[in-house]
Amino acid sequence: MNRIGTASITTLFLPMLLHAQQPRVTPQVSGPDPTTNSFRFMAEHYGPWLQQAFDSIPGDKYAYRPMPAQQSIGYIAQHL
Repeated sequence: MNRIGTASITTLFLPMLLHAQQPRVTPQVSGPDPTTNSFRFMAEHYGPWLQQAFDSIPGDKYAYRPMPAQQSIGYIAQHL
């Protein structure tokens, strides 16, 4: 290979090789994840309301399904 070809290949590929040798930098997170904060807020805000709503339902009604294909009230309460 001639001298110009070798120089051009070195010029093109050397930066990629040097970049690949750089240590990986992990991003520093200053606080908790915003998604986690959102779920935490919803649980703290709406949790007592859900608990009161399900406590007001009689125990024998937890098997009730509005339509056969829908989930029962007890399954929804368990899920939430």
